[in-house]
Amino acid sequence: MKIPEAFKSKFKVGKTKMLKQERKLKKNKAGTIVVGGFYVVLAATIFLSFSSFTRTGFINEKLNGFQSEAKAQMKDINQSAFVSSPAGEDYAERFVKDYIAIPTDKEGREQRKEKLQNYFAEGLSMDRVENLADFKGKRVLKDIKLYKIENVKAESAELLFRISYEVINIKEVKKIEKKGKKKTEVIEQQEQQPIKKEMLIAVPLGTNGETFNVIEQPYFEAIPTGSKLAAVKDQGTRTKQDFKRTEEIKDFTVQFLTSYTENTKEEMAYLMEKPESLKGLYQYKGLQEITVYKAGKGKWDVKALVELKEQESGLVVKQPMTLTLSMQNEKYFVENLKQTLGGK
Repeated sequence: MKIPEAFKSKFKVGKTKMLKQERKLKKNKAGTIVVGGFYVVLAATIFLSFSSFTRTGFINEKLNGFQSEAKAQMKDINQSAFVSSPAGEDYAERFVKDYIAIPTDKEGREQRKEKLQNYFAEGLSMDRVENLADFKGKRVLKDIKLYKIENVKAESAELLFRISYEVINIKEVKKIEKKGKKKTEVIEQQEQQPIKKEMLIAVPLGTNGETFNVIEQPYFEAIPTGSKLAAVKDQGTRTKQDFKRTEEIKDFTVQFLTSYTENTKEEMAYLMEKPESLKGLYQYKGLQEITVYKAGKGKWDVKALVELKEQESGLVVKQPMTLTLSMQNEKYFVENLKQTLGGK
């Protein structure tokens, strides 16, 4: 049977139309996949770039922090090395030489006072260091050697020197001189036999990285005869002043300091955790300043400027002290003694 031409033509047109639609559909599906893939890749690229930027910023921030910290540590190291360097040692040694040497005459003492004031930090004056009113004589340095450097911090250190010196007292003797029939009373100054001394002197030295200053009163210590235990340093923060206990603790402090200069090291064990003694070196003369602070439950910090008198010469030195007290068996007990007014 023969298919009519009209039907063939209609069938051919329909088939062509279907093929075009099929190709159109396939083409649209492939394009969607490509576009979608493009956006996925773009999003991934943006995300990775952002992550990389964030991570780089974090790393840079960390590095900058480490570098700043390292610079600060290096600065501290440099300054602590500087304060204990030969330059710091030389400065402290020159101070000790000028400090120990005390002339007899008033003019010489005034010159010494002006010279020493140049060593001191602002706020520290000679009247807070010594009192020469009762000392008639001279003090002569014989030898000095660096003993050790301790309490080294970024901007300060204590340099201890072993020194030997002589104290020569001058005695005033009245004599009568005759000139013809006239008699005249004169006062003659006679030097006594030298009193030889040997001990340690500590110089608290501070620096700003360029210059030095003596930042607190120098103080004396007996030369250790045996092994020396490291003193416990109070690192606690200061609390409110205790006015209620001030008078009571002041009375104890006077008794303690009197014993500290009169009793032996063994006898001081009843009053101190780490027994010390200045017997034979100094006598307790008085308190110039005293302040009492609470330092916790049942504990107190006593900060005092103490006057000590050299037995043979009458020379008075002023030493800063911090006593940490506790109550044991209803009595005060010295847990720690530091030769400083500083809290750290």
